[in-house]
Amino acid sequence: MHQIRRKLGLTSNRAGTTVFGIFAALFMVFGLAGVFEPVEIIPQTMRDRVRNVEASGEVVVVAVDNRSLSVGDPHPWPRSNFATIVSALDSAGANVVALDIDLSGATSVVDDDNLAAAIEKSEAKVFLQHRFSIDDSDQITNFFPLPQFTKNAQLVNTNALLDYDGSVRKAPYGVKVQGKIIPSLASVVSGNYRLEASFFPIDYGINMSSIPTISAVDVLNDRWSPQSVKGKTVVIAGTASKEFRTLIAPGHGYTPKTIINIAAAETLMRGQPIALGSFPIMLLGIIAGGLHLLAKNRKLTLTTILAFSAIVMFAPILMESYNVRVQVIPGVAIVLVSFALRWFVAIKNQIFNSSRTDVESGLKNMTAIETTMISGVCGVAAFKCSNIDYVEHYLKDRVGEAYRSFSRAMEFVGAETYHGGHGIVVGVFPNLVNIQLDDTVEGLQKILRTIHVDGKPIDIIGNLGVSDTSGLSIKEKARLAIIASGQAAQSGEIFLRFEQSTAERVDEEVSLSSRMETAISNKECEMYLQPKLKLSDQSLIGAEALLRWTHPEHGPMNPGELVIHAEKYGRIWDITKFGFEETAKFISQLDVACDDLVLSVNLSAKLLSRRDLPEMIIEIISQYGIEPQQFMLEVTETAALSTGDMSLQVLKRLKSAGFALSIDDYGTGSATMDYLKKVPATELKIDRSFVSQMEKSKSDAAMVRSTIQLAESLNMTVVAEGIEHKSTVDLLRELGCYGGQGYYFSKPMNLSDAAQYIEGSYRKRATG
Repeated sequence: MHQIRRKLGLTSNRAGTTVFGIFAALFMVFGLAGVFEPVEIIPQTMRDRVRNVEASGEVVVVAVDNRSLSVGDPHPWPRSNFATIVSALDSAGANVVALDIDLSGATSVVDDDNLAAAIEKSEAKVFLQHRFSIDDSDQITNFFPLPQFTKNAQLVNTNALLDYDGSVRKAPYGVKVQGKIIPSLASVVSGNYRLEASFFPIDYGINMSSIPTISAVDVLNDRWSPQSVKGKTVVIAGTASKEFRTLIAPGHGYTPKTIINIAAAETLMRGQPIALGSFPIMLLGIIAGGLHLLAKNRKLTLTTILAFSAIVMFAPILMESYNVRVQVIPGVAIVLVSFALRWFVAIKNQIFNSSRTDVESGLKNMTAIETTMISGVCGVAAFKCSNIDYVEHYLKDRVGEAYRSFSRAMEFVGAETYHGGHGIVVGVFPNLVNIQLDDTVEGLQKILRTIHVDGKPIDIIGNLGVSDTSGLSIKEKARLAIIASGQAAQSGEIFLRFEQSTAERVDEEVSLSSRMETAISNKECEMYLQPKLKLSDQSLIGAEALLRWTHPEHGPMNPGELVIHAEKYGRIWDITKFGFEETAKFISQLDVACDDLVLSVNLSAKLLSRRDLPEMIIEIISQYGIEPQQFMLEVTETAALSTGDMSLQVLKRLKSAGFALSIDDYGTGSATMDYLKKVPATELKIDRSFVSQMEKSKSDAAMVRSTIQLAESLNMTVVAEGIEHKSTVDLLRELGCYGGQGYYFSKPMNLSDAAQYIEGSYRKRATG
């Protein structure tokens, strides 16, 4: 099977083919059940108009038309008139004469006797109308011709079957009346007898205006050509629009009932109608849709779709020429499902790959390193290009080639490579440790001294960091290798191994954790606020609450490391509670009304699994009389991706309580559209790493643009982090970004300065 797929140029898409198979099965069931028949009317009518087949001319209508009633006797005509017409048609050599006229009630004795005598004397075979009606109580009333007429004539049924919309699409072969089958007018006229109470589709591709028609008054007054009916079947019927019944013929509008019956007869004259239903085109649709879904190259996809389209458009027309009918809508629907699935998979893959791939270089990023399939012992080396700014300036929009050159050098000595950040490429070396790794890295140093782009050499200044400490994950080794590369650059070393002992690191972290327990009570922790502005007019829409800790010995702590330590040693609940208490108190003490001010507070992924988190937050803000609508809870993209059932329930409870939810640092994780739909967030915050470089990096700009478009499709607002320049604001505004924050607007402020800033903004808004 694999070889067959490879020869045909197909991919393996198990999820897509499974979903496609489910839809195909459903459509087959619906198609066979006739669910698509109302929609099938449209292509059927279009094909009928294209075909426009002339009538055979073997059936002639003698019509009591508007002219007959205006020139001759008014409606209803005396039966003596019909007697004269029957005699005239018989004399002209008509084979069959069918009277589609109501003969169920007695009129004058003279007129009835004249018609009975004309029927008796006729050498042409005479058929008379039978019909029935059904009232609201389903009571059937039959209308038979008078017995004196039926002595020398046979009955034909002239009822029409109305569809759900009042149109006539099918005609009966016959109807069962009082235990006997009465053939339909169409069966008798066509000569295609099937004495059974079943139906067949009428071919409206027949041009009904081409059915030969003679005005009854002309026959009555002998102003016609008898040769026109010789050897033919003649139907005498009323077609005057006001006096006789008209019904809807699809594609033809209101049409006399008799003309519809003759179109049915013309259908049978062309052969026995065969209805193949939807199965043939559905089968082709499954084949075409499957090939389209799995095809790797556009040529196969285009060929498949063009072939299917041609079959759908032209095959039914050809088949209907031979009285064979098929339905096309279910098959088309199946192919459209393949288009939708392929589009969905493409978008999903694009989002998935964009979160794991550096667009500019095409290398896997550090998110992808978490899912690397390398197992067993391995060493990690990080190459940090110190003159990357010069390389970027020299290569401009082709800087990705520099990273690819670094990557090729590492791959040459057996590494699996990743984009590690600005100027950094990380290489994972399986089964290479100690002196083996040292030898490999020593050779790598020589290769990375110069790269070539378009044949031109570019000198590279770089440093290598190595980590092969056992017991650590590849991600942790990569982090330590990057640190070592930075230490090598600072110390002037070309190559440096990360030597910090694990024990020292643990001791320091434990000490830090112990100090964290008393930091809040000792007022070493405080909240800062960084404003969030609406980019269209730079008006204040909110602020992000940020925890800052000044360690008595180490000074200001890195916020990211602070959270990591708090999560690792179980202090995250305490600092989160402190953050909500401080921000709620802050809002309650403002001197201006600011009900629409929204403060964003970060939630750790560690807290999302706690059932009591919503109660803790609600209890705190209730103490200060603050509504949930004034808080937006920010969850990092990584945390959003890791939401299990319990975490998702907690987020939904917070959302239902009135809190807004935001996905922070978007772009650094691997969120797909499925995840974004699952997490009940209303805001996406684009990570500063993309915003800060979007003017220089096409890949970062593309990431920002696609995020904004994705958010719009999900009815989410977008806020950009890390804005430092006016040009960045202008570009984001052009792309449709809603809000932003960063040093360009304001650095994080302590609560005292933030109160003045916010109160000033609201007073300015109040005064216009």
